Amino acid sequence: MSRFKLPIVFLECYNGRLCSGEGTPTEIALIGIDSDGRKSWERQTAFQSGTHRIDQRLIGASTDGLVLSSLEVWSPKTGETIIPAATRAILSESRAVPLHTYWGAALYHPVRKRFYVFEANVTLTARQGGLFEINPSNGTKTLVHRVVTTLLGGFDRIEAIALRPDGRFLALAQRLSWRGPTDVSFAILDLSTNRLVFHERFCHHTNDICADPHVVIGTMGAIGFSYANMNRREHQLLLYELKGS
Repeated sequence: MSRFKLPIVFLECYNGRLCSGEGTPTEIALIGIDSDGRKSWERQTAFQSGTHRIDQRLIGASTDGLVLSSLEVWSPKTGETIIPAATRAILSESRAVPLHTYWGAALYHPVRKRFYVFEANVTLTARQGGLFEINPSNGTKTLVHRVVTTLLGGFDRIEAIALRPDGRFLALAQRLSWRGPTDVSFAILDLSTNRLVFHERFCHHTNDICADPHVVIGTMGAIGFSYANMNRREHQLLLYELKGS
């Protein structure tokens, strides 16, 4: 039996679908597929704010929860809301809107009841942000891993996050964002120290353009990291094992 059974089933089963009809606006929905290949649930991602519909993106996905850009969390099994989006009121219009709007990769930590969200601002003069821990109960936002940058202004954009079952380690799938050939990297962040305990880059010696990094964590410390090599038109899959406590 594959040690990646649950993450692989999850990644295969929850997809965004564009639905459009003549004379109607485009709508985005998430769909759950059960083990028999049948649709088990479907839910539109728009946040209903009075008569307004506010688009939301899926920015994080794990077996513990689907994280939307408003930091609302849905159950991957049923599509039901686990944590509602924090909101603020527009008194003049008697409606509520989401308090948060994030676009970077995110993950919900079910034990700590925290979000981990990537948000960075990197320019010729600024090097700000990275991976933040957000406490939804009081809004506290703490930088736990500063964005890694190059001398020429490139930076490692975290594009996928996975959590080891014990809740201590985050696996990060990253892509170098800058003008030129891009490399990808895989890293392990220890949440007990907020330090990287492992970091490996790919494509930086070949000048190939690599993209679309993904990471999943299975049982017994098994980790799968994949990326696409655009020059060679192939996907690479690497398997790791994280040992120790």
